[in-house]
Amino acid sequence: MPVGYDPCVAGNAELSLRGVRAGYGGREVLHGIDLDVGKGEVVALLGSNGAGKSTTLNVISGLVRCGSGSVHLGTERISGLDAPQIVRRGVVQVPEGRRVFPEMTVRENLDMGAYLRRDRAGVSADLGRVMDLFPVLRDRSTQRAGSLSGGEQQMLAMGRGLMSRPRVLLLDEPSLGLAPILVERIFGVIQSIRREGVSILLVEQNAHRALQVADRGTVLETGRVAISDTAARLAASDEVRRAYLGGT
Repeated sequence: MPVGYDPCVAGNAELSLRGVRAGYGGREVLHGIDLDVGKGEVVALLGSNGAGKSTTLNVISGLVRCGSGSVHLGTERISGLDAPQIVRRGVVQVPEGRRVFPEMTVRENLDMGAYLRRDRAGVSADLGRVMDLFPVLRDRSTQRAGSLSGGEQQMLAMGRGLMSRPRVLLLDEPSLGLAPILVERIFGVIQSIRREGVSILLVEQNAHRALQVADRGTVLETGRVAISDTAARLAASDEVRRAYLGGT
């Protein structure tokens, strides 16, 4: 049982991983991961490069298969489903590097986020909500996505993810390469999304900032859970500060 593991959180988890082992081409990267994200909770997933953070997100999304173990959304096991089935159930990943559709307009990219939905009124309402969160997307709605700045593309990628109306949002390095003012904007939106009841699993290289918005955090080391605790206790930990926050 990982340090700081909370069975009360596990019992009310929106997303839970148990004993997940997975990898690529016969090489195991994750060695029995246990992880929970409660309803309306932000959990920061921290660790150095190669620790298995993005692989964890890809397993949850169905892009990488579990070798063993399980992933549950609420009470439903979703490990073994393909990626579109997992999206239909409400788990959406915003990948590292934005990956917008560059030749499509901003509006077309947002529409792609809702391609599995049939509730036109709800889609229209969510489009307005996304443009309220990211006003620049309203101003750029007819512009090709590939012509946007890096920060604008990140906003578009997050907006596209929100258009699917997720229960769980997986964010992979949302502030990577952004100017400080845009980083603050992105983290402000994360807090707004969380207040609306969306559960968020956040992989973020800016560990200090991630712990400021998170409820709890989990630190991975070489594919294993090293520490799992509240964000406040992790931020105050000498070990975590030395390894991830630049403290002494």
